[in-house]
Amino acid sequence: MIILISYFGHVLGTRILSVLLAFVALLVLMDLIDNIEDILERRGNVADVILFATYRIPTIVERLIPLSVLIGSTMGILALATHSELIILRATGMSAIKVVTLMAPICLLIISIHFFLADRIAPYSQQAFIDWWEPLLNRGGIQWLRSDGSLVRISEVSQDGRTLLGLSFFERDESGRLLGGITAAAAEFNGGNWQLYDTKETILSKTGPEIIQMPTKAWLNGPDPQIILNLIARPEQLSKNTLGQILSVAWSSTADPSVYSTELIRRSVGPLTSLVMMLIAASTIRGQNRSGGPQLGAAVALGLGLTFLVVDGMFSALGKAAVLTPFVAAWTPLAVFVGLSTFFLFRFEK
Repeated sequence: MIILISYFGHVLGTRILSVLLAFVALLVLMDLIDNIEDILERRGNVADVILFATYRIPTIVERLIPLSVLIGSTMGILALATHSELIILRATGMSAIKVVTLMAPICLLIISIHFFLADRIAPYSQQAFIDWWEPLLNRGGIQWLRSDGSLVRISEVSQDGRTLLGLSFFERDESGRLLGGITAAAAEFNGGNWQLYDTKETILSKTGPEIIQMPTKAWLNGPDPQIILNLIARPEQLSKNTLGQILSVAWSSTADPSVYSTELIRRSVGPLTSLVMMLIAASTIRGQNRSGGPQLGAAVALGLGLTFLVVDGMFSALGKAAVLTPFVAAWTPLAVFVGLSTFFLFRFEK
């Protein structure tokens, strides 16, 4: 059994890795072609082209793993069927279900790598890429934060989150009516506290607005600089632990909490897509028969796998838009396609 497991792991693993490397090389090349002029214009150093590709590779690999597992597994199982190796195993009395279990070790290995890559390496790489790339392009844009009845508008955030420029504070009552506001040219975080500079406070009353100008003013209960950086980052750039922290703090961004909740659950569910892809590819575990043989099974596997990717993306979007609960959005496609692939396995067993 150990020999069979090793052989299946070699057959499937080499093909999955080959497909993955081919896809990654193609997408990295296309990415470089699109951005090489900007890189050389702003840096003028060929070494930065390599650095650009290095930052982008982890994210590209993480997103291509499911598709590579689907195609590589289908190619591997199709090769086993074409060379009659599956027929020999079935002739010894081994069921299709038992043959599928031979793929379990390589599947678990891929899931583990995918999980570590998606939760640790890819978010860190994306954030490092943004810290290196966005300052070159002078990107940023207005950021909004909120807490209870307060809204904060920030024009610019420093890389360490400890300096903010162009701030506007809006205070509202429970019904959402504006009570007043504060503008500040800048804010600095020192000694665990925020200090606002060149402030102008406007208090609305029945007699009219009252304006108070002060050179400095303390920002009480302001968010930690790291929280600000986390809130203005895209969810894909954050680790699983950071996503959980965002959902537990009093401050939030303009993004709905469902965006972070869905992304948090998908960090656990996402790597399991490799399991789905291998189960789908297992529909090719057939010898030559009247129903079309391994070639038809391969076509079914590719069709189901690509359909799964589309459905999974659609459910993810619905979850982030709060149309579906995060749990339903993350787990439903996985459960449905595991059921479909299992149905095909039992059907081919008969």
